[in-house]
Amino acid sequence: MVYNWLNNNLFPARKTDCRLCSLPTNEPGCLCRDCLGDMPRIQHACPRCGAELANFVASACGECQRHPPRFDSAHIPYRYAPPLTPFITGLKFHARLAEARFLAELFLASFPASAPPPECLIPVPLHPQRLRERGYNQALELARLLSQRLHLPIENHFVQRRLHTLPQSELSGNTRRHNMRQAFELMSPVPYRHVAIIDDVVTTASTVNELAGVLRQGGVEQIQIWAIARA
Repeated sequence: MVYNWLNNNLFPARKTDCRLCSLPTNEPGCLCRDCLGDMPRIQHACPRCGAELANFVASACGECQRHPPRFDSAHIPYRYAPPLTPFITGLKFHARLAEARFLAELFLASFPASAPPPECLIPVPLHPQRLRERGYNQALELARLLSQRLHLPIENHFVQRRLHTLPQSELSGNTRRHNMRQAFELMSPVPYRHVAIIDDVVTTASTVNELAGVLRQGGVEQIQIWAIARA
């Protein structure tokens, strides 16, 4: 069965000023049509991991064929590049929580209307120490907005972050993968078969892949990755 659930849940249009050029607009994400077109949209991506590709492919990219990830698919509409970057860093590092709404609108505006919805949203958890330092979880802030608009529950108690790892943004690719090994712990069986993991940026996919593996152990059968940008 194909669900046309997204069309009925998009943010309502409203007249406001463009976030970049200040011209009046009611386009998604509070951007005018020209500035929305300037966003670094990924045109061709691997349907499995969301990595940007030079050309369209119907199946997984070469990397996913050689090393299949533990999740099934990814929807990551943008490249981590200007003029999008300041909005993501503002949310993640500078406590500009209002950017979560802006980013959620951009994400939803790019989402295929016929996509089958997950049963719940699972934001990537932060370690308690990192959460105390930052004061909030940017993935949870995004998940709250998506949950409200799509009428999907948020579940953030099945898995916890057991290791206080180094920030992924400070590490290289191979080090990122090693850094995330056994970073998450399953707290209880998961009663959902189809879930979406929510994050802001995916780089090597080490974090979401590790989390997906733990959710598989909890009984989840289908796992999507929803993120704003691919770095």
